[in-house]
Amino acid sequence: MARKIAILFRTHVFDDAVIDGYRHLKSRAPEGVDVFFCCDETAGSFEAPPDVCKAGHSVADVERLGLRAFLPKKLLWFSGDYAFYFFYDAHPDYDLYVMVEYDVHFTHRALDSFYSFILSNEADFYGVYFQEANQAWLWRRAAKLF
Repeated sequence: MARKIAILFRTHVFDDAVIDGYRHLKSRAPEGVDVFFCCDETAGSFEAPPDVCKAGHSVADVERLGLRAFLPKKLLWFSGDYAFYFFYDAHPDYDLYVMVEYDVHFTHRALDSFYSFILSNEADFYGVYFQEANQAWLWRRAAKLF
């Protein structure tokens, strides 16, 4: 049985280029893969075009989910994982949740390879190598408290 997969196209920026990036991801999505425009609406609601499946969230939703609002500004920008929790709360019926940031640009070939990879593997988690946060980053100290 095929897995049901949600791709969260995460953004805090709303412009034509970002919408085009979402549409590119959605246009090449294979059957069983749903693409959502996952947006931070803390500064105001975003009026999505009719072809955009919006999954909005805001700082006002943080405490409702039992999450911690540990930064006074840009909480959802620094805490990118919170988007997963908001989405899962509203859509718990997917087998895999994948997040793609708005500033990741795929060629057609790379996007097809990306979809092929996630469809052909049964992993529960995909990630990339990252390094420890820079000492100067605002959220670093708060994140280390957990």
